[in-house]
Amino acid sequence: MTALKTLNNALLWLFRWLLFILSGWVCLLIMWWAIFRYILHRDFFGGEEIIVFFAFWMYFIGSAVASYEDTHITADIIRTCLRTKRGFLFMDLLRFAISLFAFGILLWMAYNLVHFDVARRARSATFHYPMWWVHISLLISFFLSCCYTVMNAVKAVIRYRTDDYS
Repeated sequence: MTALKTLNNALLWLFRWLLFILSGWVCLLIMWWAIFRYILHRDFFGGEEIIVFFAFWMYFIGSAVASYEDTHITADIIRTCLRTKRGFLFMDLLRFAISLFAFGILLWMAYNLVHFDVARRARSATFHYPMWWVHISLLISFFLSCCYTVMNAVKAVIRYRTDDYS
């Protein structure tokens, strides 16, 4: 268990640094693209393709980290009406079950997309890099989101059993 925790901590450390670096790159590329297009009146050929590549990785790495931290945006009105620990646990487990189902479907679809990209040797339009370089971020993100959703559900049950649930 300690090895898994160490691996997970290293992965999260790497992801947080990647998010920092990718955010900077996306901002710089968008500024560069805007300067070229609107100030210099020149075309930044393939700029959108480069920005989308980095933005895809940034978005889906961020999604995996949010799944780990259980900080996805929610609009949970029902939770405000609940009064008991058991009710909170039930709603959380229901949320985790729905999330796991959705992540499972998305994981399957991402696998099929990456498989298609590899089998058909799909390439980007401008720079002709393999499309699986972009789409593998989906597969990684949804796989980790499935793992983290199960982990958060187990943590919720443990918190419930140790009377540390609210």
